[in-house]
Amino acid sequence: MSDEPMDAATPAGAEAAGLAPADRPIFFIHTPKTGGNTVISHFLAFLPVEQVFPPPPQLTLLDGDFATARERLPGLRFLHGHVRVTLTGLLPLERLRLVTFVRHPVRLVASHYLYFRHMPELPMHQAAKALGIADFLRRYPSYGTNPQTRYLTLALGLRRPGVHQEVSEQALAALEHFDFVGVTERMQDSLTALSEHYALPNFPPARLNEGKASRDEVEATEAVLRRDEFLMRLGADFLLRREAEERLEKWFATRRAAQARGALLQGLKGAAAMPWVAARAGDAALSFLEGWHPQGWVGEPRDGAQYWWTEDRARIVLASASGRGLRIGMHVVETLGFDPARIRVILGNRLLKTETAPAEPGAEVSFRIDAATFARHRRTAVIELAGPRSATFAELDPATADHRLRSFAVRRFTIEPLED
Repeated sequence: MSDEPMDAATPAGAEAAGLAPADRPIFFIHTPKTGGNTVISHFLAFLPVEQVFPPPPQLTLLDGDFATARERLPGLRFLHGHVRVTLTGLLPLERLRLVTFVRHPVRLVASHYLYFRHMPELPMHQAAKALGIADFLRRYPSYGTNPQTRYLTLALGLRRPGVHQEVSEQALAALEHFDFVGVTERMQDSLTALSEHYALPNFPPARLNEGKASRDEVEATEAVLRRDEFLMRLGADFLLRREAEERLEKWFATRRAAQARGALLQGLKGAAAMPWVAARAGDAALSFLEGWHPQGWVGEPRDGAQYWWTEDRARIVLASASGRGLRIGMHVVETLGFDPARIRVILGNRLLKTETAPAEPGAEVSFRIDAATFARHRRTAVIELAGPRSATFAELDPATADHRLRSFAVRRFTIEPLED
């Protein structure tokens, strides 16, 4: 176990402090121009106003609000706000579940600048109105230099980087404090995931943020921001965005796997309709998850001529209703020039041992899952398959213009029970 001090603002720190995560209010740290009004409206669709702070239409937590928030915390379910100060010492972060949303860096900077241009009451309106986006950012570089990373590190009390300082590590450090991170460009997906993550109702969005700038104005502004001069200032925010996207994808992948595992096991037990399976033997079966191309055939479509290409990584789901150990075989009919023995079979973080034997055509790659492993995984297992090399169809045949990744092709799967 690490000797480093544990930060109670992180989920791990909160658990170590003996706090019940499900009882902690949600605190949405609202980075400007990330679609936060839509997020707030999502909670206002079902929560009593008395359980929301600050109450609508206020969006910013001002100096005097923090004492009120602390006093009212036992009766609150949702806190939110733009913040202009470090929250450490102002709010008990260890008693909150932190949420934020991240937006594509170019779109966020463009949106912020155009917001200034179209809102005369704002202090920066005259500057944005008088200057094009390039000159505006040259004169006021902080608006175009990793604004999301800098905003979150300030709010969380992390070491605040300078305007031109390398801050990639700060981006990842900031996200580690959050229980949930959404992606603005995938607002509906993010709200769905957030609702399921916290067991909340999921109403259709009450409002979607719309700016006052025209589409032409937005596109022209974003085009300027895609110059190297400005992209190089957004490296940490791009890392932040990629990490947020990967988190969201991982959440959906975990949900799909859980649903597939449950459906397969219930079908084998006769408790529900049996889903489609790629292979079955007795009370054990196997099916595809994600990472597979549609079925193809060598020559005419017929049984025994079919194949499925994997993408660079693919997943299958297995179930053994009795919990008995299984030997899984894959007839690999084609690879991208590599030895099928180099295909990796992964369960969780563990690389499984494989055996390879000649087949006609290709090779038979097999692996085993014993009864103890099935017992640890509730009689199901999600397996990741990865070849050492992948390429697009277009790389091998440019005439196809098909840029989907592929790695190796499987004709069939087989399942055999292991000897007790």
